[in-house]
Amino acid sequence: AAETLQIQLQGSQTIPTQKIYVNNPSDITLKIYHHDGSQNIQHVIVFMNLKGNDPQSYQSNTRIEFDKTNGVSVADPNGVFKSVTAKATYDTNYMYLSFKIVAQKPMDTTHLIIRSWDRNLSSSQVVVLNAVKIGYMPASFSSMAQ
Repeated sequence: AAETLQIQLQGSQTIPTQKIYVNNPSDITLKIYHHDGSQNIQHVIVFMNLKGNDPQSYQSNTRIEFDKTNGVSVADPNGVFKSVTAKATYDTNYMYLSFKIVAQKPMDTTHLIIRSWDRNLSSSQVVVLNAVKIGYMPASFSSMAQ
């Protein structure tokens, strides 16, 4: 079964580290607020492969982007992802951006920096510390998953 992780974009936050397993589809849903209505959100980037006490987006070489017009693009120099798709739904003030991710390689525990832009290019950002770890499924799990 796909794992679902929900992250609400407000300030800096800590969540229990979510495990994504190689070759196992995982869903990550971002709940993104916009004061003028969620339809104004144009672009979202999830920066990954971040370590240290003060993660900054420029330190990231791995990212997933969603653009309202152009859809999903991925920067993945280490070949971590097999596939990434996204779907956005909207209510009055929230955009729910659901990524379906299939990883093909592990990634150590990473912080996420999630940044969104509206059509006026005003941006908001949240840092989620130690958010995600991509690893191999334990053998005892994988036999049950078949």
